[in-house]
Amino acid sequence: MWALLKRRINSRRPRPNPTTAEAIKQAVIEEWDALTVDDYEQMILSMPERIRKGLANEGGAYLVVDGVKISTVYLEPTPIRSFIALR
Repeated sequence: MWALLKRRINSRRPRPNPTTAEAIKQAVIEEWDALTVDDYEQMILSMPERIRKGLANEGGAYLVVDGVKISTVYLEPTPIRSFIALR
């Protein structure tokens, strides 16, 4: 849902993107209030695939780079990030 709100705020025209905390808060409220039943239905319908992806990635975050899903893994004890391609 947050990604949808962000896309809608970023696509607002001719208004510039909000830059202050108050403007961001107002934009989020406006876009939240503008959500439709269809928006909620689409989010609900996407949940099985989103859950499948989360389980396949053991709940961790992932990126998609050039069409390849990449898992982000933090190695201990240093905060070095390594990337492991998931197949």
